Amino acid sequence: MSWLLLQHDLIVRGEFLLYEIAQIELAVVRPSSPSLPLPSPPPDRTTTTMTAMTAAANVCGQDREDANNRLI
Repeated sequence: MSWLLLQHDLIVRGEFLLYEIAQIELAVVRPSSPSLPLPSPPPDRTTTTMTAMTAAANVCGQDREDANNRLI
């Protein structure tokens, strides 16, 4: 039972530290000076993944088509 309490305590402390780190990052990324532009958001990983999957499907489809042409 004490192991579960220890795990819970570590999780709560970890979440608090992540919150504190996020607050510091916001303070650094968004300075009070309005003359500095905000950084651009990271690229959308879903779009990148779908593009890679589409490219892979196109290559597989081309290989299948080439194989079918060789059989004919």
